[in-house]
Amino acid sequence: MTISGVTRRVSNERQKAQVESPLETELGLVPVSRASRIANGFLFWYLLASVVWIVGTDQLLRVLSEVFFIPVWVHSVKGVVYVVMFGLALRRAARAYVQDVEQAHTVQIEAKLDLVRRLALAAEYRDDDTGGHNARIGFYASLVAAEIGFDSKACETLSYAASLHDLGKIGISDTLLLKPGPFTAKEREEMERHTTLGAEILAGSRHPLILMSHVVALTHHERWDGTGYPCGLAGTQIPIEGRIVAVCDVFDALTTQRPYKDAWNVDEAVD
Repeated sequence: MTISGVTRRVSNERQKAQVESPLETELGLVPVSRASRIANGFLFWYLLASVVWIVGTDQLLRVLSEVFFIPVWVHSVKGVVYVVMFGLALRRAARAYVQDVEQAHTVQIEAKLDLVRRLALAAEYRDDDTGGHNARIGFYASLVAAEIGFDSKACETLSYAASLHDLGKIGISDTLLLKPGPFTAKEREEMERHTTLGAEILAGSRHPLILMSHVVALTHHERWDGTGYPCGLAGTQIPIEGRIVAVCDVFDALTTQRPYKDAWNVDEAVD
């Protein structure tokens, strides 16, 4: 490739980068900016066409009226044609705008959910013995929620929130997290901090998914009799999402093989 060819290619790439940045593409914002350009472009051409139509038809009718008799109703028809023609154009532009915004919204949702999955995977990397644990808890939690009457949207939200229940383990040392034997009292106290650590990481958001994840991270080790942690909640004081995930967490721990125990079968775990 010649130097001029390389220069031309670099110039084209720069122009493309200015139109669609990698961050916009990754976050799904390109369709939004494109939809905005469509709307702005339509407004410009609508105003221009309006001026041309109004001025042009007036001039044409003025010229023709000097030669021919122009009925009054022709002026009314001109207005009707204008409204219909540009109304159809507006409808088409609005439909394209809505489709692009919907596409952008879908991409953004997928990006956010993918980030949640990756956060859950990051927490799982800290504990080699529980590979797939977080995904299973999310799956179990959604099944239980559906069984007790949650709607489909709430079940989906809980499935993602439940997968982040152990996010706080990111803040627990590897020495403690991967210890094969039983914990001392001090080590257990430190391990129990993963609930509050996870809640702190997820605190402060107004998004329903993060709010539910915060509740789950904080309360999934509470117990019905009040002997759980970190708050010692009992009975219905424990949020329903925390209760669901607590049951699923125990079920998965029982039915999964660990270095210190064999996996139970489903019937044994349920009993």
